Amino acid sequence: MRFLRIFWILIVGLFLFSGCFQKYEIDGFKSAENKFHWGSVGGKLKGKMEMRNNTAVRRSPYELLIWFSSETPIEGIVQILGLKLTYAKSKKNIFNKDNIPEKRIKKYTRIIKKPAEKHINDYTAYFSFKNINMEYSDVILQINFILKQGEKSTKYNAEIYFEKDYKKFKIIKGV
Repeated sequence: MRFLRIFWILIVGLFLFSGCFQKYEIDGFKSAENKFHWGSVGGKLKGKMEMRNNTAVRRSPYELLIWFSSETPIEGIVQILGLKLTYAKSKKNIFNKDNIPEKRIKKYTRIIKKPAEKHINDYTAYFSFKNINMEYSDVILQINFILKQGEKSTKYNAEIYFEKDYKKFKIIKGV
């Protein structure tokens, strides 16, 4: 009798446990930042999420996220004069954009709860470009921009290298 009870517990547990995983495949990229005396310019390529054969897949088309940030108080406006995304090896052009509307640097407060709660102020301007179709390969982002602070305008160039970072894993779903 005891053997039968353990057998059924194992069968039910195996049935529940086998259906509680979600598989993921992510054609991702390592994010990068360029440092300047006033702060940094960062970028990220984020693939579109879709379901394929019970697997969550994040691939092309990608969304390009660009941020200009500083941990010290900074006021100003960022205007991107041009940006260019190319394959690292072939230098083939993927995406070009010129004369992008300017954005004001705003104060954002992040709350970090561990190990002790603290508030961190970031001064950031965000840009987003969607539906960039591309092959999964290392890429380079070149950005030409102007940082306007009061009467002073300074022109900068930044280059951000995105290295491939493929991930395949399983996560246990909540029961």
